[in-house]
Amino acid sequence: MNTTDWRAELGTKTTEILGRYGVAGRVEVESRLVWLIGNGPTVEVGLTEADASKAALSPAELKSLAERLARDLSRARHAASRESGSTAGWLAWAKVVPTLSVVALGVWMAFRYLTPHQQTTSSTWSKKGTHLSQVTQIPSARSEEKQVLDDQSCLRTVTRIQQGGTVTPLDIDGWVVELSLVSTEKDLLPTATPLNDYFHLRPDSIERTHHAANTPRLNQTDPQRAAVLVSKEPLATVSPNAASGILITWRGQYVTPYFHEGDRTEYLKVADSLFNALHATQGALYARCIQGGARYLGSWFRGPTVGAALWMLVTEMGVVSGSVRVPGLGARFALESCEGPLKYLAETVGPITRRKAAYLLSSSGGFVSERIGQSATVEFPFSPANRASLASSAIAHKVWPTADSRVNSVAPIMP
Repeated sequence: MNTTDWRAELGTKTTEILGRYGVAGRVEVESRLVWLIGNGPTVEVGLTEADASKAALSPAELKSLAERLARDLSRARHAASRESGSTAGWLAWAKVVPTLSVVALGVWMAFRYLTPHQQTTSSTWSKKGTHLSQVTQIPSARSEEKQVLDDQSCLRTVTRIQQGGTVTPLDIDGWVVELSLVSTEKDLLPTATPLNDYFHLRPDSIERTHHAANTPRLNQTDPQRAAVLVSKEPLATVSPNAASGILITWRGQYVTPYFHEGDRTEYLKVADSLFNALHATQGALYARCIQGGARYLGSWFRGPTVGAALWMLVTEMGVVSGSVRVPGLGARFALESCEGPLKYLAETVGPITRRKAAYLLSSSGGFVSERIGQSATVEFPFSPANRASLASSAIAHKVWPTADSRVNSVAPIMP
């Protein structure tokens, strides 16, 4: 059995077993990562080299490995679905966070000081069976308190952003920075070799450390307090012009430079460099709260044309994150249901020229540059922090003028 055959068979068998568990989707195996894609949140688990070797040689080992992978992928999918559902109303919650923060703080203080403390264990990444999986144990009181405080901090920052404020390095708690890259080719994967020039894979882990050239601020970050995760970009499965894609997520202290006006340029350099090294077609750089899907701090969006760059802006900052109302999509929707609206969006904004784009972006302070025949880039200044969100909403409103509009109705892009 060759390498390609056993990986394909492992994916097929794991998909079949998941079906018996009532979990829909397809499983793909690439290098040391196993993915569950479609019909819900994309999740992944790690695969050790030793078990990969056994599975390649023995059908019995392959079957046993498929059963274990199915169980862990099922747990991961259910956990991700609960998290997604709990944060569907993120924007609505942000509007009432000042009042809720006071109430939550009072409840937390009562719990903290009026109830007895119990010794518990924390959630860790550990080696379990044949692959790496996140073991969910009873969280410590300290970790629970930290998570609550981080979530509240992020919500307060979101409220300030929506009111036209700015951000500082003191606001990083509860945030991650993400770079979305998609390609018309099928080889833009988390195992792509050029990624090794930017990130080191940690031993026995799916997380990495940042070590790219010309990013001294990011390189000097304490790796014990930060991490990078490279995963498949679910957007590639519904994009009208993509065959593959990756999502790079920086967390912990890696977020600090993005929240500093002078240091954010390092992220812009990395985005540009990775875009070219990986031969990506479209890309987006933004920050979001860990516990929510909505993007709030967009800074860089690229495509092969001006229209494609605008498509990435509206898709990431508005449609996929649920920040704009799209006809046919309810408050809670599966990514698969975005395929029609995203195709219509591409057809509508595709013909936009650089001159028209400059006009559309003028009110938000965004600007567009173009290398004719190569790529176009939409960028936004550091402050105010809501520029990309305002631009995305304005363009989306021209594509879908009212909440009752049909996806296939034609709306003028220029006023």
